[in-house]
Amino acid sequence: MYLGFMSLAAVFLEYKRYESPEHVGWSPDESSGVIDASLSTDSDFTLIKTPRENRPSNYIAVEVSEAGHTRFFKPMTLAFKDLWYSVSDPKNPNGASLDLLKGISGFAVPGSITALMGSSGAGKTTLMDVIAGRKTGGSIKGQILLNGHPASDLAIRRATGYCEQMDIHSEASTIREALTFSAFLRQGSDVPDSQKYDSVDEVLYLLDLRPIADQIIRGSSVEQMKRLTIDVELAAQPSMLFLDEPTSGLDARSAKVIMDGVRKVAKTGRTVVCTIHQPSWEVFSVFDSLLLLKHGGETVYFGELGAKACELVKYFESIKGVTPLEEGYNPATWMLEVIGAGIGNTESDDTDFVSSFKSSKKKALLDERLARPAAIAGVMVNVVFFLLMGFNPPAKAIPAGYQWLYHLTPHKYSFAILSTIVFGSCPGQGDSSELACHRVRDFPPSVSANLTVKEYIEEVFLIKHSEIWMNVGILVAFIVFFRVVALLALRFINHQSK
Repeated sequence: MYLGFMSLAAVFLEYKRYESPEHVGWSPDESSGVIDASLSTDSDFTLIKTPRENRPSNYIAVEVSEAGHTRFFKPMTLAFKDLWYSVSDPKNPNGASLDLLKGISGFAVPGSITALMGSSGAGKTTLMDVIAGRKTGGSIKGQILLNGHPASDLAIRRATGYCEQMDIHSEASTIREALTFSAFLRQGSDVPDSQKYDSVDEVLYLLDLRPIADQIIRGSSVEQMKRLTIDVELAAQPSMLFLDEPTSGLDARSAKVIMDGVRKVAKTGRTVVCTIHQPSWEVFSVFDSLLLLKHGGETVYFGELGAKACELVKYFESIKGVTPLEEGYNPATWMLEVIGAGIGNTESDDTDFVSSFKSSKKKALLDERLARPAAIAGVMVNVVFFLLMGFNPPAKAIPAGYQWLYHLTPHKYSFAILSTIVFGSCPGQGDSSELACHRVRDFPPSVSANLTVKEYIEEVFLIKHSEIWMNVGILVAFIVFFRVVALLALRFINHQSK
């Protein structure tokens, strides 16, 4: 009996298969493309291949172009300044802490791919985990900025996607189902369903998964699983994507396919940060910028790579004692060997590459770009307010067409209150003890002669002592108004959201 059931199971496993989902499979009887309408139901979604036939004489072919994808995210610039990450030393629990990152600075702009490279133990993944907010232990010092604003945990979770090395998915689902689940789960409830479906189609296109979108995940190749991992994160429409060694375990061709897909992702305006270990030249040429770390978590190089890594090669060859790059040699391998992180390292350990970078033009340019202030509209608003508060030019000289703006300037009323207190109080015409009662000399021709200080500010600056309490009330009203506007902005506007 046991052998009989085993034989039946073997027959069923051989001739009755369930590897493909219902809506992507068809039986040989359906290959003709003809289905009995009486047997069809509303739940019948079988895809039928159109049979070949002779085209009629009036056949017209209409070319349909690929529709462009709508951007569902906001481009975001990442900057980090003087990052330190320390943990307790396991060898000395009661002693000093162990620094894994030491003053790391850098930035990543939308539309670019930034590589984090270094030897094993240099802190590549640690740095990316710190930036992505995935480190719950230890001590973090420094600044992490998103579009110039301090990065909170909520902002990082909403605006970033993180792809780990391990590709773990539900094998019973199809690729499209996995992406749809990620889109509906991670995008906000205020996003229309149609937009979520559109985002799924977009990420399928970016990583070239459309031909296999309706296949189940089980049985997919390592390369396809890696593309799916990236797509699952992209389905959430992040502004920034972190990749932890996306080419690990792949051959040269598969690694190039993955990085070409990542380049398409960057071209959509997303910011991509990627850790990688000893890439081939085909993979290394995809990156725009490089942050190179040495063992111990210190910066050796940060900057753009340039065409054929010319900027990188030029920098290291300018350091005394560095062997020039041989023609045809991989710059990525040569760079790691130079700093002592390569497999075939032959360089001397006497060169201090950390000090060389700190004193280089690359570091000065990095500090300059990190310190560059953002151009904001508030600067222009403050300039307008200070010009039209009635001091310079004085209120009398402001053109009639700008008088309305003069009366709407809050600074006008604070300036009027201060001027009234200091120069506007003159109890009696003969009282010379008050500054406001003194006579002003050397008047310009446009001002009446023989005026006191009080009369002068009334005529030139249009400031009257009798209006002091009205000015106080208007100033208080302005303060209340701006507080209410700030409260509404904090309630309904969030600059850290996607």
